[in-house]
Order: sequence, then structure tokens, then C-alpha cells
Amino acid sequence: MPSGADGRVAAEPLQVIPVGRNAHSIRVDESNKFVYVASLGSDAVFMFNFDAQTGKLSSNTPAIYLAKPVTGPRHFVTSGDNKFMYLLSEMVGTVTTFAVDGKTGLLTEVSSVSGLPPDTKLGPGAPRTGPTTRNLDNDIWVADIHLTPNGKFMYISERTSSTISAFSVDGASGKLTYLSSTPTERQPRGFNIDPKGRFMVVTGEKSDTISVYAIDQASGALKLLNRYPAGKGANWVEIVAFD
Repeated sequence: MPSGADGRVAAEPLQVIPVGRNAHSIRVDESNKFVYVASLGSDAVFMFNFDAQTGKLSSNTPAIYLAKPVTGPRHFVTSGDNKFMYLLSEMVGTVTTFAVDGKTGLLTEVSSVSGLPPDTKLGPGAPRTGPTTRNLDNDIWVADIHLTPNGKFMYISERTSSTISAFSVDGASGKLTYLSSTPTERQPRGFNIDPKGRFMVVTGEKSDTISVYAIDQASGALKLLNRYPAGKGANWVEIVAFD
């Protein structure tokens, strides 16, 4: 959607492009030349070229990266140097590292690591498309992913266990190492990290508070600072900096 100098969004879109089922996220890469769409229901990432002058997208070649069946690609982030993409898979709780070709925008898988503790009782989940009689109590159900601004640590939220998992990041290879999982707000669908990488704010869909953590700059560990009333059903966090 184009926007004017006054910030208003145009009434009509520039393009409408069909992608896979249950598309959950779309992001422009750090070079502003490529766009990716994670399609949870199709187990795919759609890849586009982005024309910053016209605002239009065209399919890359190949146009799709196919993930393993019933893994559920959901959210993703790119490294500050644009060398790597990190893709979170909702149903299996893994983060997959991809090398990003700076010239073509195409993805090459580097490695994949679980965000669950070794003693977890959770197992692979399934798409939640409507009412079900299946017991969901032990389903993996990850949601959000964020990288600290300095690129040293990565975090994901897991909704069934109500935890935030931490990883260390090897900036040269893009590989991740699981560090720990921290209990947090109930069913944490969304969280975010402040622009200076010092604090994390976590919401819970089944909680009426939000938690604020300090991020240890050496270890990546989270220290709870306080919890604040936030109403019921909060599921997204945006942090706006004015300095």
C-alpha cells in the first residue's frame, strides 16, 4: 500500500499477490531489495524482488523455498549485516538459519536448532484451523522471534509452556546455540526488545499483565524487573523510540 507525505495510506493497493495458506509474516530485507513471506499453512517461504521506486514486487527465481511438511514457518528476522535469515517454525519449535545471497536474495539453509529444553514433554503440533477434539496440552506452539540489535542473542516465545527461549548467535556462521528457557506471561504470543537491546517486554494472551525483563549483555539471560497491568488478551508489542 502506498502512503503519502502526510503518512496516510492510499485507499487502493498497488498489487494483490496470492501466496500460500495462512501467511503469517512479511518483511523487507536490510538491503531493501528483497521481500519474504512466511506461509504457515503451505510450509513455504515466498521470495520476491522489491522495486523501491514503484513499491511493487515480482517473484524471484525460484519463487518458493519449501520447508519440511507440517513444520509451519511463522515469523522470521534477518541479521543486521543481511547475511542471514532466521526462520521460526510454529509446530516443531525450531529456528532455521539461512544464508542470504546479497545479489539474488535467494536462501540457502545453514542449520536448524530446537528452542525447547532437552527435558521438554512437548511434541510436534499441528495447524489450528478451527475447533478440535484433539488434546493440545503437549503441542509445541511457538509464536514470535526477535534478535538483539547487536546480533549476539536471539529469543523465541513458546505458548504451551509459556516460556521465552534464548540462543546465542555466531555472527560469522549464523549458527545458533540454545541457552535456556525462562517462564513468562501465560501464552506469550508477542514480545519485543527495545532499540538499544537492554530490555524485553512480553505479553500473554491469557494474562492480564505484561512482564519487563533486563537482558544481561554478557550472557543473554533475562532478569524480571516488573509486571504491569495490561488488560486481557494482549498479544503484540511495539516499542517506539523518540531519542
